[in-house]
Amino acid sequence: MNRQMLFTPQLISLAESTLCEEDSFYLLSTFEESFPNYIKYSVSDTFNIESIINISTLFATFHSRIKISESSTDSIASVVPLDVFRYKMLEDGSSYYAKTPPSSYKPGYIVEGAWWSNGIFYVVREESVFDVYLDAVLYVDQYTKGLYNYP
Repeated sequence: MNRQMLFTPQLISLAESTLCEEDSFYLLSTFEESFPNYIKYSVSDTFNIESIINISTLFATFHSRIKISESSTDSIASVVPLDVFRYKMLEDGSSYYAKTPPSSYKPGYIVEGAWWSNGIFYVVREESVFDVYLDAVLYVDQYTKGLYNYP
């Protein structure tokens, strides 16, 4: 992982994934169940996609933290995430793995993001378009929301 890089929605496509496609899909498909107390920010009547991108950038640049150790509740500020993830999603929401034979290719979308101890963001884009986002989501823990006055 390039430690000089910021891991923001606008730059996440440049970062190498630290999780395989299967683990990336599993992380997102089980995140809400695994972290039920995290606050979800997604596109809605309140937030448009640009707002979510901006809040995610703010989080990743200034408010992201990682735990010092798994057994500790102490954390430190870190612009470098615990993991960067990426996978291809088909129109029905299922995943499509790169190791699938080329003869069974299906068009889809790229889901990519970054995960810290106190939050996670991801964006969805078309396969070949790197700067137009179809969806964006940010989750932050309750402490981060309160401390930094997230909406």
